[in-house]
Amino acid sequence: MIIAAERSAEVAALLARAFKHDTSGGGYTVDDAMASSHVYSMRDAAGKLRLAWAMDIRRDRKGVRAYVTACAGEGMQQALPECERIAREHGANRLGLRTMRPGMVKRMTEAGFVPRFVELEKEL
Repeated sequence: MIIAAERSAEVAALLARAFKHDTSGGGYTVDDAMASSHVYSMRDAAGKLRLAWAMDIRRDRKGVRAYVTACAGEGMQQALPECERIAREHGANRLGLRTMRPGMVKRMTEAGFVPRFVELEKEL
């Protein structure tokens, strides 16, 4: 597994798949994800793109939070330790993400994440 900062058309195309499960209701796009402060790829030993994620790192009253704004592909659980390492290297003391996929909630909870809230929305 090779993790690298990467802003390529291939990464953008993979990240576009994340918007099939868009939690923003269309308020956040792949262009926004590609403009994130950090965009990474995970490739296998043969160079095939397996996973891509975008992450913003911001300071708030509780310290520095790294927030995964988009993620798509296979192997997030494999890449999670690297994602955490990168976040820590940039001074983050927390890592967050939003998902509407129950399976992802289960896997991330097993990895030590704590669900903070449930967000509900109704079209008016």
